[in-house]
Amino acid sequence: MRRQRSVREAVVELEKSVMADVVSIQAVAAHAATKKGAWRIQLVRDALPLARENAKSPQETRTRLVAHLDAGITGLLVNATLHTMSGALIGECDLVDPETGLVIEYDGADHEQQPRRHRDAIKFEALRHAGAEVLRVSPQLLREPERLAASMRDAQARARSTRPEQRRWQVVSKATDLDMRLRRERDLAAYFQAMDAAANTDQ
Repeated sequence: MRRQRSVREAVVELEKSVMADVVSIQAVAAHAATKKGAWRIQLVRDALPLARENAKSPQETRTRLVAHLDAGITGLLVNATLHTMSGALIGECDLVDPETGLVIEYDGADHEQQPRRHRDAIKFEALRHAGAEVLRVSPQLLREPERLAASMRDAQARARSTRPEQRRWQVVSKATDLDMRLRRERDLAAYFQAMDAAANTDQ
């Protein structure tokens, strides 16, 4: 990771290691604190405050960095689970602004294939029904960071304009212990199975 000359790409490399369960952000921070001087170590130190756990792809990380560094949208939750106010699962979202209800989703090539495309359609409709503002980011848009940042700011402004009574969603934090994580994974597995069954029925 320290060979990356770009802070953004250093963040991407760090988060890839976290995704693979190779190392934690805390462990990298502790190691960097014992080192001196070299520009590579400074690059690591610059990347650490921007790194987050729970990311699932490098492009998702790059999307979050555009939001943070270019659009000025900080405090985004990574792969947070949204529920209705009654507790029903809406779905897991790539990036969520818990203050405004802005949801940012990176749509890679896998999102164009069934049954993923059908799942996404159901999830996005449920998010909008719950009062969330959804911004979908294509690979092409990610390659235009200035345009993407402007779209993010516009989407956040729309999210802020949503009246409180129209916000019918809540964020459920990432599970932090094994039992909670397994329960959450079972809930998501059942949710996706139901979506797949619906997709097969529609074909």
